[in-house]
Amino acid sequence: MNITKLISIMAFCAILFALCSCTDVNNQNDDKDLNDQSYNENLDNENSDENSKVTLSESETNSISEKNFDMYLYSAAEDNYILNGQRTTKFDTVEYVDSKVESKKHLKINGVEYSMTYEGSAVLPTSDLAVHTYIIDGLKNARVLIDSITGNIVKYVNIPYTEALTSEEDYLDFIQKTYPSSNYSVYDYKSMTQCYYTSDSEVRSRVENGFLLENENRTTSRRYFFFTQSIDAVKTGNHISAIFDADNTFTLEIHNFDYKMDEFQSLLNSQAELENELTLYVKENLKSEYTIFDCNVVQQTLFVKDAKPYILTSVSVTFAYTDDKELSQYTTNLQLVSGAKK
Repeated sequence: MNITKLISIMAFCAILFALCSCTDVNNQNDDKDLNDQSYNENLDNENSDENSKVTLSESETNSISEKNFDMYLYSAAEDNYILNGQRTTKFDTVEYVDSKVESKKHLKINGVEYSMTYEGSAVLPTSDLAVHTYIIDGLKNARVLIDSITGNIVKYVNIPYTEALTSEEDYLDFIQKTYPSSNYSVYDYKSMTQCYYTSDSEVRSRVENGFLLENENRTTSRRYFFFTQSIDAVKTGNHISAIFDADNTFTLEIHNFDYKMDEFQSLLNSQAELENELTLYVKENLKSEYTIFDCNVVQQTLFVKDAKPYILTSVSVTFAYTDDKELSQYTTNLQLVSGAKK
């Protein structure tokens, strides 16, 4: 598995990280898997009268004479099919090879010493964090990401463990043993569980909130644990997240950026203007074959790129096909990045 595939895994974890604050999302999508929760197009004909207006009215749109934010499309379902233009690559992973990096390293993880081989380097997405990636010799798909400046571990990937973990406390003790930190007590905490439900006709998979145990109707597979930092209820890139798989391997990610929290205040103090411009961006870039009905902010995350503060916003857009006489409504998610204009 090369660095590109590894970054795809990290992007998947990022989606989970964003979802972890949406308390009701899993209960509302009982028959969907985790990707369906992130990006879906559910037919919705209920409350059509209520949803027949956009969040930003035409008069409000016309009143915006000067835009305060640089706006970028970061990601979209189905290759951005409802909007014109291409997504930005400005905030993507940048891969490179550092000829000065040690080709071999040794590392002890929970008492076990491993030898490692340098694979490559990358600046991680939506950040200025540069890491060196090492393959752990003799283990399948196991890697470690190391901060290129501090030498601290940024991520353990697919590391085996032999401890018998049964309770939520067992897992939390294991996480804190692997990464001792005083930040746990000040971060927001949430756990999630991947569950399987079997019937005569199908097996359904859902990721549900909380630490759930198996019973006669449910088997459990993957477990997720999130510790996140927020400013004024808006998440930051600072987090500790862990995934435990059924094959007794774990992945642990630690992002502890040296943010100066006051640098985000200009974004946080302009939320009303930002939401208006987000909706305006969607309206201005909507393809002619679609009609927008609603545009709502779902989740936001603050980050720094090229030493400039930005906010990543997940937007839920309700739309219809213009030539559909019944105007059947669909919903999709877009992720937009905004930064204050200089």
